[in-house]
Amino acid sequence: MWRRLPNDQKQAFDIHLKDGCPFFFAGIYEDATETRPATYLLFTTCPNSLMAEIHNRMPAILTGDRAQQWIVPGSVSSEQLEEFTEPYVSDQMVAQPVSALVNNPRNDSPDCIARIDDAE
Repeated sequence: MWRRLPNDQKQAFDIHLKDGCPFFFAGIYEDATETRPATYLLFTTCPNSLMAEIHNRMPAILTGDRAQQWIVPGSVSSEQLEEFTEPYVSDQMVAQPVSALVNNPRNDSPDCIARIDDAE
C-alpha cells in the first residue's frame, strides 16, 4: 500500500499482521468468454484506523475460518458480503514504511521490505 505525500511522491508500506500469520484478500474471478478476457476483482472496504492514515480504502482481509468460508462454492448474500468486507481490526495489524525499492519488480530482495524511518 502506498501513501500519497504532499510532493506528489508515494511512500510504500509493508502491511502485515502482528502475529505474522498469513492473510487473504476477498476476491472473485470469472473465466474468459468469447467477448472479454478473464476478470478479477479484489473487494475493498473503508479503512480501519491504522489504514486511514495511509489510504482512503483497504482490501477486505480474511483470516482463519472467515477465509475458509469465503472459498466455499455458492452464492453469498448481501449480509454475508457485509461481514466479509468489514474492516480488519487495526490493533492486530502493523504498517511500516519501506524503501522505494519495492516499486520496481526487478528488485527482488529482503531490502524491499526493510523498515525505514518515516522521514526518509
